[in-house]
Amino acid sequence: MSKENKETAEATAAEPQNVQQPESAEGQTPKPKGKSKPGAKSKAEPAGGTNALKSVGLAACKCHNLEQVWVTADGQAFPRESDAKAHALNLPNNKILKVTAK
Repeated sequence: MSKENKETAEATAAEPQNVQQPESAEGQTPKPKGKSKPGAKSKAEPAGGTNALKSVGLAACKCHNLEQVWVTADGQAFPRESDAKAHALNLPNNKILKVTAK
């Protein structure tokens, strides 16, 4: 570094930097965006995610040319109900959903 740059850097480092925040911002936390009204219904999937499981079942029907499938809570599709029930026994949620192709 040149002598002039060193002097400028030393002078800048020696100066105290006072950073003041606006008075109105002190003690306030930002409000979260997208907060819904109390009691408003959500447009998301219903509890249990049946819409997602139904779409998995419809895709399996279309892909494998099946009239119906049974879908377990983990998203596995089975052509036989007994296979779906046997698989669901090992899951925390052992419900199965019957999906019929349209």
